Amino acid sequence: MSKGAVNFEPLNPLVTLPLSGARVIYEPSVYLGDGTEVRKNIVLEVSPEALEIIRGHETSIDASRLCSCIKDDALKCKISMDKVRTFDQSNAPVAPPETWRDQTVNAVVLLKGRWSTKTMTGLSLEVVDVQLTPHAPPKCPFPSLFNTDASPEVVRAH
Repeated sequence: MSKGAVNFEPLNPLVTLPLSGARVIYEPSVYLGDGTEVRKNIVLEVSPEALEIIRGHETSIDASRLCSCIKDDALKCKISMDKVRTFDQSNAPVAPPETWRDQTVNAVVLLKGRWSTKTMTGLSLEVVDVQLTPHAPPKCPFPSLFNTDASPEVVRAH
């Protein structure tokens, strides 16, 4: 299937990749987007084992043409904000979170196929289901930093 200068070769059947305990690194977005886009990029911090599975699929692509979906040991996928199904820890459907960044999730990612242009080829990965897991707030560092017994070298601003 061709769409302009990008060709897409679908996998049949699709490959389902269940990801457990993934962390959303950045808010889903589109490069140079205006904020109205529905299909966005999402970057997930995943296990080394999950990255190896993806690397295994990428070995079928000529290395000189490869545009890897692994960036800095994280997995770059697409997410359709109007289609992704979100669930709570009890498996009940819930609204998507207002803020995705730093959410810990279980996710179902589909390896849909390969896209290619004149000079590059990559895998097409899409997050289709997300289970939100309990999100612990960050621990406040100030009690331990300003306890003068534990830290006598506190620098005063004034």
